Amino acid sequence: MLIQIICISILMLLLQFFFYKQNFHKLVLYILPVLSLCYMVYSIFKIVRAQALVNTSFPLAVKVIGLLLPIMISLIGMIVCIVIKYRHVERSELKKVVLRQFLGFIVVMFVILSVTIYSAQEYVIFFPNDSEQDRETLQQSHTYEQVTISQKYKGWLKDNKDSDTIIVYFGGNAQNTASTFLQFESVGIFDVMKNYSFFSIDYPSYGESEGSLSQNSLFQMADNVMDYVENHFPDKKIDLIGYSIGTGIASYVSAHHALHKFVLVAPYNNGKDLFNTYFSIFYGPLTNLIQYPLESDQYVKQVTCESLVVMSKADSIVPMRLSKKLIKAFEKEPSTVVYEKDTHADLITEIKPWQDIINFLDK
Repeated sequence: MLIQIICISILMLLLQFFFYKQNFHKLVLYILPVLSLCYMVYSIFKIVRAQALVNTSFPLAVKVIGLLLPIMISLIGMIVCIVIKYRHVERSELKKVVLRQFLGFIVVMFVILSVTIYSAQEYVIFFPNDSEQDRETLQQSHTYEQVTISQKYKGWLKDNKDSDTIIVYFGGNAQNTASTFLQFESVGIFDVMKNYSFFSIDYPSYGESEGSLSQNSLFQMADNVMDYVENHFPDKKIDLIGYSIGTGIASYVSAHHALHKFVLVAPYNNGKDLFNTYFSIFYGPLTNLIQYPLESDQYVKQVTCESLVVMSKADSIVPMRLSKKLIKAFEKEPSTVVYEKDTHADLITEIKPWQDIINFLDK
């Protein structure tokens, strides 16, 4: 990706001087720099979406310089072209022209960045997906039951009639329930939780669930899920588990519904600090651009049941320091399990973390 950015930056600079020679001054001074800015923004969001920034070993300075290179080169080219164009005017007037053009571009850049950051968050945070094949496999099984809530949310239930407890699970940003159920079955996770019922519903636009994504729609879905469980399983205790992005939804639920036990796997304290681990720009007025504040550190203050936080020092997606910040927000200190080498995905797909979770739930 960095090589691609450098190549396009050089190409953009060559185009600037070519068009200047052809007397397309406005194209050089305004349009190409704005196109460079748009490409920079696109590159940033594409890289963050692929989570390459947190998985590579490049120092932060290298990443930032690489991502800013197109716009830096375009600005330099723009200033050089302005200087050449106005080289016959007095030096004081030349400074005014350069400053005026530069400030105008900075304003345009800020507007484009703000609009893009606000509107592209869903693209960066969520990975709506579906697996028709996995869904058909579950439908052919007599072990799992497909559930529809409010005629628009769909998911799956693994019901243990002999169990007095049901686990409600809010998953990560790339999980759909059909694939998750089959994965848990194939690696033996359902064997670990054989004494429990297990229930999970797809987020809006995931799987067969309908609706659009927003913080309010996610919280509304979560309320509908909990109302369904409370009404259909009145004799069962409810244990709630949230993983990754789902910990923000689970934390909201913990403040609004009665729970037996509460587990957070790879949690963050709030959306602002999570986003700032990728790009530290959400401070002051810019925090208003965050569409998904997901203020778990406010919700968990109301948790009264026994809680567990599972985290890993090797988690490069949600740094453990954010999990530690969340732990401090609990009024009733939660139990913790810390792994040394497990990745973000390992925490939910490996047997050992689930054994520790079930041991906690069994107590």
